[in-house]
Amino acid sequence: CSLLDLPKNFNYYAGGHPHFVFAKEFKDYGLITYPGALFPNNFKEIEKFNHGGFYLLNYSDNKLTHQWIPVKIKEVSSFSIDVNNKSL
Repeated sequence: CSLLDLPKNFNYYAGGHPHFVFAKEFKDYGLITYPGALFPNNFKEIEKFNHGGFYLLNYSDNKLTHQWIPVKIKEVSSFSIDVNNKSL
């Protein structure tokens, strides 16, 4: 989906949950957010994001604000071990 596919002059567009986190305001379009997956579903996502989350929005005094709220079920520890030139 392209930005040009969206109708103009809305305050907020809540994207689905593609597996990336994104929030940006666009002139004539308003705020567009993608919160990412609530729960990472593979090792690559766990290493990259450590956890999922969601956006919390507040509309007050004619102003829209957003905050990404992490959902941490378990702590994540990642390790990188160089096994090049090793033998049994």
